[in-house]
Amino acid sequence: MPHLLARLVSGGTLLCEQHLATTAEVAGPTSAAFRLAPGELARSALGLDVLHAYEGLLTDPDGRTVSVTQLVATKRA
Repeated sequence: MPHLLARLVSGGTLLCEQHLATTAEVAGPTSAAFRLAPGELARSALGLDVLHAYEGLLTDPDGRTVSVTQLVATKRA
């Protein structure tokens, strides 16, 4: 994430959605290496103005349950 934030211009918007670690049975990667810990995405974006943040279960377009973390934030001008 630091490399993305370093490239974000003033006034720019970051949109990110990643798989979230969970104990629930969900679709997606089974390796913890491909899932973020709860709060990890939000902590990585400190200093940005958060427009949207969500962590939890959703239904994907194929009807499967997935666990995701989402963030939309802007870099102050």
